[in-house]
Amino acid sequence: MTGATVTSKALATVKWWQVIGLAIVLVVFPAYSLVSLAYLAPVLVIYALRPDVGESAAMPALFFVLAVALHPLHALWLEGGDWATGRAMLTDVRSLCAVYLAGASAWVIVDLATMALRLVHLRARKAQAARLMEEARMLRAEWQIPEPEAAPAEPT
Repeated sequence: MTGATVTSKALATVKWWQVIGLAIVLVVFPAYSLVSLAYLAPVLVIYALRPDVGESAAMPALFFVLAVALHPLHALWLEGGDWATGRAMLTDVRSLCAVYLAGASAWVIVDLATMALRLVHLRARKAQAARLMEEARMLRAEWQIPEPEAAPAEPT
């Protein structure tokens, strides 16, 4: 499945009232909206770049990003959500780097966990195949059945 297919399906599920609601939020709370969009950019990038895993990769990134972005968003709320504070947060390199690193670390953790899980399952399948081959050899010996001409290949 290509990324364009996933994107077109996702856009097809957007309702008209969601677009109007987003426009209202952008107009009423512009500083919150822009800062939130800037902070959620890593999650959107992960969701767009990994359409095969979709939400399973984006959800941990969302939690990591929200954990890091909570303090700056709370500071914006304490300042009343004015433009000056929002603009200062958008130009603060430290907070943006922290948020983007949180998203990247979540992505790495999800990918490493997926690889580790695949490795564990592969080893379990190899061990089970070896046990079954040994059991087959023992049963052949017990029932005095000759070994087949071409023995089945060992699992890889």
